Amino acid sequence: MKQIIHIEGMTCNGCRSDVEQQLQGIPAVKTASVSLSEKEGTLEVENYIEIEELQQHLAEKYTISKKSDRIAQELPSDEPSKLQQLKPLFLILFYITTASLLLHKDTWI
Repeated sequence: MKQIIHIEGMTCNGCRSDVEQQLQGIPAVKTASVSLSEKEGTLEVENYIEIEELQQHLAEKYTISKKSDRIAQELPSDEPSKLQQLKPLFLILFYITTASLLLHKDTWI
């Protein structure tokens, strides 16, 4: 499950890296990535982690805003199926075959 949090107090890439390392040090967090420009952290977690617990693992100068906390649902991929990917190829093959048959209809028995 992905958990997205809003983080205040980061001013440089060193801060971003520090927050990322502190979040990855939490046992329940599989991976953590932090964006300095968006002031957001995306955590891959096994179960939802309370804001207070996350805050305990960060230095005091970094604060997590509770109102911006949300859980991102895992959405199915929008990638088309193999059949949908091959549909244009089948259409081209159909048109070439049809045109070939129509051009050579005089040779039919």
